Amino acid sequence: MKFNFTFLALLFSFGLSAQTPRVISGPMLGYAEHRECLVWVETRCALRLNIEYVCESDDKLKGSEVIKLKHGDHCQPVVSKFVISNLQPGKTYKYKLSLDDQEIKFDYPLKFFTKELWEYRTDPPPFTFIAGSCAYINDSLYDRPGKPYGQSTSIFKGMAETNSQFMLWLGDNTYLREVDYSSESGIRYRYRHTRRNKDMNKLMATRNNYAIWDDHDFGPNNSCKTFDLKDASLETFKEYWGNRSYGQDGKGIYSRFAWSDCDFFMLDNRYFRDEDNMPDSLLANKTQLGAHQLDWLKQSLLSSRAAFKFVLMGGQFLNVNTDQESYVYFKKERQEILDFITFMRIKGVVFMSGDRHHTEIIKLERVDSNIIRTEEAKALEDDTQKKDKKKEKKKKQEAIESPELSKKDDDDEPTGPKHPYTLYELTCSPMTSGGSNVMKTPEAKNPMRITQTMVDVPNYCQMTVSGKPHKRNLLIKCFDANNELRWEFTINQAELE
Repeated sequence: MKFNFTFLALLFSFGLSAQTPRVISGPMLGYAEHRECLVWVETRCALRLNIEYVCESDDKLKGSEVIKLKHGDHCQPVVSKFVISNLQPGKTYKYKLSLDDQEIKFDYPLKFFTKELWEYRTDPPPFTFIAGSCAYINDSLYDRPGKPYGQSTSIFKGMAETNSQFMLWLGDNTYLREVDYSSESGIRYRYRHTRRNKDMNKLMATRNNYAIWDDHDFGPNNSCKTFDLKDASLETFKEYWGNRSYGQDGKGIYSRFAWSDCDFFMLDNRYFRDEDNMPDSLLANKTQLGAHQLDWLKQSLLSSRAAFKFVLMGGQFLNVNTDQESYVYFKKERQEILDFITFMRIKGVVFMSGDRHHTEIIKLERVDSNIIRTEEAKALEDDTQKKDKKKEKKKKQEAIESPELSKKDDDDEPTGPKHPYTLYELTCSPMTSGGSNVMKTPEAKNPMRITQTMVDVPNYCQMTVSGKPHKRNLLIKCFDANNELRWEFTINQAELE
């Protein structure tokens, strides 16, 4: 018998390479706080992961973190999260990543960042972030026949070169196919496949990433709370993203984070959602957010003192001139939120969404809501008026007793406008999925749209918050896949008060 030594050598070589520890996706930066940061990575065949880090401006500030994995299935893809704590605020740290004591090299420098401690010390610092939604990565084995739906992923390279402290992923960050959402393993396969895209690497490694979801990274198209694998989707989403928290009591993905003097409210529009087509007459309390999340949103908005309060959700909120999936299927809850913002005098609210496969800014003049106010709104209005009268009476009494005391503001009472202000919503989509046909529909002439903000080709948006306290400005820029500026628009803080 003759042995093919060449074949055996190749087989032996393949066996060795198959066991070689390697990074299959990442690293990705998750949330950042003043003294903490999350670094995410997915590996194969490594038993020991190590991060060593050192502050760029002070080499005495350094440390390391180790994650040890169990033997057995360690050559299956494994997600690991380093939560690096006890850092100093406002610092940049260089780091290196090692698998089984072998340093892994990347084409870009590895760094993470902590938030600046400016409170009670300086004016709020300016900052810049980017946003996008609808990232479809082609997979010929499981895609539908015909022309690929996904477009070039080179847009991620341009986004990586765009100045920004963090990235907002506004839903449909991956696209579950029919073959995926029928099993938990299929859902995990799709997330893993999307995250391996090489063009995403630098984008996710060089700034912090925060994410919400929409139907395609939750389950089937237009899916809701009846999706039987929603808990598997929830766990996979939590595994592949690095938000600081997810929902309450282990349910949903909604959460909140702050950056400089702004708050970001990341909503979950799927886990608690009723079926869009359920008639209001059959379900009096039809909801998209669910009672607990809706209460959380109201309480959180009321407690926020942020200059801009960004409310993020997968689908459009303000637009009433569409027949596409949006809050038009939940008119009562939409109006309840608008009424709450109005009568509790919540300042600085800006909505952000994805989903629609086009980008636009929607402007809602409050007289244009065209929906009768709810009974709750009337109660809120009566309550606010009573508080105003009590506050005015209290001020008059204080003015008599103590002129100095009467000058103080009472932060426990609503101090906003007597009349509702105009609201804005930025919808930003798509990054790599197919474009919209909205310009071929009656919605092309949507009177709520800010002129010239419609973009129906792959794009992303860059937002910059700057200016003195109480006079902050939000500059929004839209760039296409070639990094060419399509439009820019500014919202002043004063407009939202």
